[in-house]
Amino acid sequence: MKKYYILFLIVFVTISSFSQNLQLHYGYTENNNYALARFEYLKAREKSITYLYTDFDIGRFDGMHQAYVELSHKFLLPRIDERLNIHVEYDDGLMINRDREDVTVGTPIRRSYLTGLGFRGQIGEFIVSPTLLFKYYDAYNQLDYQFTLRWRGDFFSEKLTLSGFLDLWTYSPNNNETKYLVFRTQIQFWYNIIDELSVGTQFEVNQHYFIYDDKFRVLGTVALKWNM
Repeated sequence: MKKYYILFLIVFVTISSFSQNLQLHYGYTENNNYALARFEYLKAREKSITYLYTDFDIGRFDGMHQAYVELSHKFLLPRIDERLNIHVEYDDGLMINRDREDVTVGTPIRRSYLTGLGFRGQIGEFIVSPTLLFKYYDAYNQLDYQFTLRWRGDFFSEKLTLSGFLDLWTYSPNNNETKYLVFRTQIQFWYNIIDELSVGTQFEVNQHYFIYDDKFRVLGTVALKWNM
């Protein structure tokens, strides 16, 4: 199994050393419909992997409701174990209300810096990447923790792709003694029509994600993806 994983890494770095895609989503919530544009960029080198992820939520009648950026870099550790990596990450963004009111209310998505230890492995047809992280919020001088799991699998001669992530992290929204465990996961299903174009759907489940009650919320979209 180990030699097959090493072979996968060689192929991944050689063939998929650079990839980027643009996704256009259309979703529905109990309050309104919304559009989402997502851009992903991945650059793999022999000893590192860089990943950029941006979301633009066009949820207002007059423009954008939310913008978010996530930039991460993995330093691979082949001398210790080819599956291990040191992960560093920067997260930032902003959001404003969706209401059609004269007064616009907005808030930043608190800037955070993350670092920790990651692992890359294979379970069946899926490549999985769990990571344990320290998470520091700049505005509050607050240290928290995060667990991230990413996965991707290709099936039926790469006509069907299943991918997604799961995040768990701790957060105190008012920098007080009350801490919440935030849960968020997104699962994507893609049918790859040609190498450049895919159609699919995305499901998100979250709890305590900017709304601090105990409800789980489910969001769904239909989407197009252009692989550039």
